[in-house]
Amino acid sequence: MNSPSIAIVSSYLANNTDIEKAQAELKSPAQVKDFIDATPNSTGYEIVPDDKSIRPYFDWDYELKGEDITNYEEMKHKVYIEALANVIEMGFPQDNIYWSSRHGRNQNGDLKVSWRATAVGMKTTKETMKKVTQAFRDKHYNIYLQQQNDRSLANKKSFKSTPKGWLDIGVYSSNRKMGLVGCIKKYPEDARRLTQHGEYPHHYTLIACVDENDTTYAPADVFDTSSRDAVVDETSSQSSYTNNIIDGQDYLAELVDKGFTQIQFRNEYEFRCRQMDEGVECPLCGGDHTSNHYFIYPDVEDNVWVKNFSETCEPRKIRERLTGFLFDGLDSVSQVETEIEEDDYTIKKQHFEENRQVAMIEKGLVYIVDDEHYLTKKELIETFQDFLVKGNKRDKPFTDEWLRDPNKRKYKRMDFLPQGSPPDVYNLWRGYNIDSVECEAGGDVSPFKRLLEALTDSKEGDAEYDYLLKWIALMFQKPYKKTLVAVVIKSEEGIGKNTLFWYIGEKLMGNNLYKETNQPEHDLFAEHTNAMERRKLVVLDEADVFKYHSKICPLITNMETRVRKMYMNPTEISNYAQIAILTNNSVPVKISPSDRRYVVFDGNTSLKGDRDFWTHFYDVWAIDPVHQKAVHDYLLNVDLTGFDFWRERPITEAYREIRSASLPSEIKFLVHFIIDAYPVTLQPPGSSIKGYDLYRIYDRYSPSANETNNPARFGTRLRNFLRTKGKYSEGSQERNIFHKSRGADGVGWSIDRTRAFDWLRDENFTSVETLPEAISYQNYGGDFNPNRITQTF
Repeated sequence: MNSPSIAIVSSYLANNTDIEKAQAELKSPAQVKDFIDATPNSTGYEIVPDDKSIRPYFDWDYELKGEDITNYEEMKHKVYIEALANVIEMGFPQDNIYWSSRHGRNQNGDLKVSWRATAVGMKTTKETMKKVTQAFRDKHYNIYLQQQNDRSLANKKSFKSTPKGWLDIGVYSSNRKMGLVGCIKKYPEDARRLTQHGEYPHHYTLIACVDENDTTYAPADVFDTSSRDAVVDETSSQSSYTNNIIDGQDYLAELVDKGFTQIQFRNEYEFRCRQMDEGVECPLCGGDHTSNHYFIYPDVEDNVWVKNFSETCEPRKIRERLTGFLFDGLDSVSQVETEIEEDDYTIKKQHFEENRQVAMIEKGLVYIVDDEHYLTKKELIETFQDFLVKGNKRDKPFTDEWLRDPNKRKYKRMDFLPQGSPPDVYNLWRGYNIDSVECEAGGDVSPFKRLLEALTDSKEGDAEYDYLLKWIALMFQKPYKKTLVAVVIKSEEGIGKNTLFWYIGEKLMGNNLYKETNQPEHDLFAEHTNAMERRKLVVLDEADVFKYHSKICPLITNMETRVRKMYMNPTEISNYAQIAILTNNSVPVKISPSDRRYVVFDGNTSLKGDRDFWTHFYDVWAIDPVHQKAVHDYLLNVDLTGFDFWRERPITEAYREIRSASLPSEIKFLVHFIIDAYPVTLQPPGSSIKGYDLYRIYDRYSPSANETNNPARFGTRLRNFLRTKGKYSEGSQERNIFHKSRGADGVGWSIDRTRAFDWLRDENFTSVETLPEAISYQNYGGDFNPNRITQTF
């Protein structure tokens, strides 16, 4: 798909300021769909660009002002036929045209018919479209003039009421607003909603959605009237055609019965088929129709007919009534056939819903198959097109009956609920494999314990070992909860990082509850992904996690995640996944001063190269259900009573190192200045350092962080940070650890070094246990020589 290029405004009344803002904040096709999904009862308009490539687009309007509304359905079809003839006459391939419409009453109460079309796979400019449509109108206006006997009536106003005047050429004006599919016309009470005809990707209706490889539309020198005439069928039952109540998928069996094969519907009523190929006879008239589609329509008595758009084709009735059977009365034979059909349907429905686990999910309107695949209605029909049930005359698609079955397997929404779900919720939770394992007791858990000890560099009973053990145990004791803390394990290769989580995820959990990836940008953060769906354990192995800090954090703590497949409405489900990050990078994640999301272990190499251990582990121990059950029992017996996974995280040296490297430059500077470079002359109470001198020292300590090279801005940042920590005072306020005052010599900072050190240590900004002696700079030209102090950096 093309790069983001679409300007969207939310109101038909958007002004130039709104339009300019939308043009500065372009959206991708997926973002446009998100907008529509999020605002289903709102207006939404695409601002068609004036000076760049666009898709060819058209608009036709007809208003039944003061006319008998009994011909409303007739006019819908007439306008569509005329619109189709227009685009073909202007040289656009019929198969490239995708249709949408908005019919209903306008604000004046008059009924209005409105059709829209976009040409996919082609590109042009607004100026070209304006010239082509104007030339098209001028041609037919001149023809209209020549046909009028009373020249006084031959004016543009009367021409606009003729079929060739239905094409609206005003849609190519500057900054034209074109309604988005799915959105209402202008006002909240407006029942008119632009609806696409046929199942096709939403972005096919976006005008600015152009690819570089699209074909450039080249207007013909002369409009092809003959191709237009082949489309318009004056002899067909146009007056009885009702396009918006026909669903062609409901008549597949009847069409097959009439001899049609390889049927593909382009919208609700119009279809392609094998009978359009050269040399293949039409099953209706015996003719050769290679350039026109077939369509189905009801007559005034609700009988359903099929016909080709060609004038020479003969319509054929395919069903007596829209809602009834082929015959008004049923004799004994047909009754028996109906009973057979019902029995066959019942048997196959049981297979369909129980064996193939097919169900309809109302929220998002999606069908789930085999408990894992999500399909649209069209995909469902295509997938099971050869799954047939017995009919009165011949077999027909099972899905025809099932989709209309009021008692089909259907749920209001889906969710991932280990704790159980209400009956109207499709539960994606399938439990752990280990829960169904039955075997004798006596398994060995020592290899599992050795792994934990190596990865935490601790022993059973130590805080580090116990924390990782409890972090794992929670997933099995209470799968409906999550710790909200991610485990980070730093180490060399070959000590067992991946093995531990592979064993937990594959051997104990199973059921696709475990996901390992080293491409988070693709697996976790891509627009259409299901990596977090139904997961209890997600492992990022040697992934570049640091740069995705803002995206990783919500995965750790959020209790919901989005399921979004291509062309599927997004839906939210519960997120109970635990996150583990495995790495040999020194700073794999960003740990902020107020962090509560990470616990970090620096594994040792005690198992690296231990061939006997790993051979036994993989070939014998890991695959034995007895040992798997023993580990499971070990985890279930871990005491989690009152344990707080946030507050009781062990602050390891590895955690401190990462946190220190992640700290803002101001904090790093304070840590170094107070611990490693503090002047002895600032020790006495009340002693202060000039603000400018402090800035000069910071500027040399971290020049890349101080891009503004501004003492005042540095002072403001330092003050704001200390104030948020409750360690700042100024002027006449009671002195805090850091006190700022202003005197004749300018700004000065007084620092209580002992209290500052205690605060830095308590906050884990430093791992130093004892405060070093202050440094004397007397021999270097004064008490506060920044050059001398910076030598400590």
